[in-house]
Amino acid sequence: MLVFRVPGSTAIESIRSEDNTAVVLVLPKQTWGHGWKRLFEGDSDGVRCMQPAYEQFDSEDDVLLSFEVPFWIDVEDVRVEITEEGIEVEVRNELLVKRTFWRNVEAEARSDEYRVVDVAASSWQLEDDIGEDGEKCKLLSLTLVRPPLTDDEIQWKRGIREDNRQGKRAGTGGPRGFRFFVDDEDEHGLEDYLQAACFLESGKTWVPAKPWERERDGVWVEGQVQLLSKEAQRLVAMLSRESS
Repeated sequence: MLVFRVPGSTAIESIRSEDNTAVVLVLPKQTWGHGWKRLFEGDSDGVRCMQPAYEQFDSEDDVLLSFEVPFWIDVEDVRVEITEEGIEVEVRNELLVKRTFWRNVEAEARSDEYRVVDVAASSWQLEDDIGEDGEKCKLLSLTLVRPPLTDDEIQWKRGIREDNRQGKRAGTGGPRGFRFFVDDEDEHGLEDYLQAACFLESGKTWVPAKPWERERDGVWVEGQVQLLSKEAQRLVAMLSRESS
């Protein structure tokens, strides 16, 4: 069930791909211009290829998540849980983010001590800050500490962690890497379709960095189709023909 209402009197537009492998449904919003944080009941904020509620910075030693929240938020308004499986972040009346860590199944099978993060060493804090608009805000920061290198990683992997950044994708000889959270993965290969459809409908779309694009952040692309991936550009052209 959708979180927000759509007008029952407005038809839902459907666009089918030329090869009949996919169909795009365009649902009108009840309130024009209303930004949706989630699509379906039970969803966490920012899943299903939507813009996440946080900025993420990865290093060899840790993963930092930053949430910008209103200046009136106090520590008592914040609940953060960091476990072996993932995180849950709730800010009263503002956001609810649940994420599950990507796990290296092969490395986990070899060692009972496999961990994605060191829960005891990980932490969070709430600080005063200034937002991009120049207004006062608070910055909620989570520091997820990676565990020490294992003996196998030191001896056989030349000190390279067998984490999400080194994960091998089944059936592909392309670049390695998965996103840190499985919730942010493009499991069904629909990102390019969604970006193409959003761009075609509104002239802009959120484009997250691919897992192997280590030095790139997600960006909003507006009006310049050439900034989309080659596949997304192809799909924009195809969907344009199908909808005309």
